[in-house]
Amino acid sequence: MTAVIDVRVKRGATMSLAKGRRLMSAVAACITLAMAPAVPAAAAANDYWLDPDQGLGSGQRLVSADGQYVMSMQGDGNLVLYAPGNRAIWASGTGVAGSDLQMQGDGNLVIYTPPQPARRAVWASGTSGALRLELQTDGNFVLYTTSGHSARWSGATITDRNNIARVKYNGYVAMRGRGWADSQFPQCLEPLWNGESGWRWNAQNPSSAAYGVPQSNPGSKMASAGADWRENPATQISWGLSYIKATYGDPCNAFRLWSSRSPHWY
Repeated sequence: MTAVIDVRVKRGATMSLAKGRRLMSAVAACITLAMAPAVPAAAAANDYWLDPDQGLGSGQRLVSADGQYVMSMQGDGNLVLYAPGNRAIWASGTGVAGSDLQMQGDGNLVIYTPPQPARRAVWASGTSGALRLELQTDGNFVLYTTSGHSARWSGATITDRNNIARVKYNGYVAMRGRGWADSQFPQCLEPLWNGESGWRWNAQNPSSAAYGVPQSNPGSKMASAGADWRENPATQISWGLSYIKATYGDPCNAFRLWSSRSPHWY
């Protein structure tokens, strides 16, 4: 967007310092507004997806294909995902009234505040590429590539923590969100946590304080990833991936060392 501002002073006219400052402030405000991201095109009512350059304005929502889950861009600025019974299962934690959600063309999912006094980003997925957002019938919301429909990021909602297949899928998407190759899941991360916990959120090591999907020892270390670390496998997965990245670099390095040790540990 180009801002065209006509500032002309008649020949021979003079301008006071105060008036000049007011004029420059007005010019700066116009430029700031012109450069800020525009409010996105709204999705159709009851859609379950956002294509690139679409979004949700204040008070708009997405609805899963089965009508069970609702993602609402609330008027108070909080993006909230509701399960049946109007039960909130995920929230952005933002709170600037009138904010909107934008599925940007560059692949980043972003919440922006209103244009006044200054439009700014307050939450983002941190993703890139040709992506679209889908609200799934399992209660998860996922960013998929527009070509090939490959998952690249998820909101990490797991509505059935005892469904190991769903927990593993969440782990796969979360792993891809860290930038690791698809092959690192079946070859490394999946067998690593199969051996550690069977991907069970409540797995407890009988001979130590290790707990959860990644077997954090002690389990309380996972509090750094969320207060719900005791019962939420998504929080446990997030902590586990951060631990792997900081300690081993990637899942395959972790699995290689885990496999070489007896008894196994990482």
